[in-house]
Amino acid sequence: MANVICTGGIDMKITSQKSNNPGWDIQLNSGGRAATLTISEAATLLGISRELAYDLARIGELPGCLRLGKRYLVGRKVLERWLEG
Repeated sequence: MANVICTGGIDMKITSQKSNNPGWDIQLNSGGRAATLTISEAATLLGISRELAYDLARIGELPGCLRLGKRYLVGRKVLERWLEG
């Protein structure tokens, strides 16, 4: 299963079905908020520059940050919990 953020910030769960002809089961997450943030969105939430957020992501110091290929995503709940301290 994978979470995917589509154009417009729609958060979806995608699961592969096991069969000879795999298909996709797509479900929108409830709550209307994406489960992940972009680095730019995380930077805004933290009140830091986008460049600093990327630097923190590169060295592994941005809470909830995961690199997928060339893209970084930040877990919203992890970052919000970290901010609450």
